[in-house]
Amino acid sequence: MVQSGRTHRGKYYRVRTNVPAGVKLFARYPAAPGQIEHDPMRIKQILNNFISNALKNTVQGHIEVYYETDTDGIRISVSDTGCGIPPDNWK
Repeated sequence: MVQSGRTHRGKYYRVRTNVPAGVKLFARYPAAPGQIEHDPMRIKQILNNFISNALKNTVQGHIEVYYETDTDGIRISVSDTGCGIPPDNWK
């Protein structure tokens, strides 16, 4: 089941899949998405890695997947309310 809505920057969707109880997964993208040439398998691999990492580290809260395109390509981001990376591991 998917519930849709709008944000000021575009569309978002709340996605219900195999996400743990207490975690909400949202997908957000521009209202007028652009087109780019890309390798679909590579994009899928990247998204799977990002989302898998977020799911492993988020036990309560939300995960949001977002993308935007511009003249240089595509920017994909995943944000979550998980535990994060401890500052002493930042490099």
